[in-house]
Amino acid sequence: MFYKINKGHIFPNGNKRMSIACLLIFLLLNKKELKQTDDELTRNAVFELAESDAAAFDAVKRELEVWIRTNI
Repeated sequence: MFYKINKGHIFPNGNKRMSIACLLIFLLLNKKELKQTDDELTRNAVFELAESDAAAFDAVKRELEVWIRTNI
């Protein structure tokens, strides 16, 4: 959901914020928490994802999985 909402522009506005909310709620429901500040989360995950090449979905997905595992 984090990727799809961020890259898919489902909403007219707030896609990056909604993608963060979905990621954090998913982690919370699974009793996990990111060890990053809001600024680090925004800079490291959200904007990098937004600027990534949509054609490289598999590579971006793997990078996100590693980033999330490393930061919980």
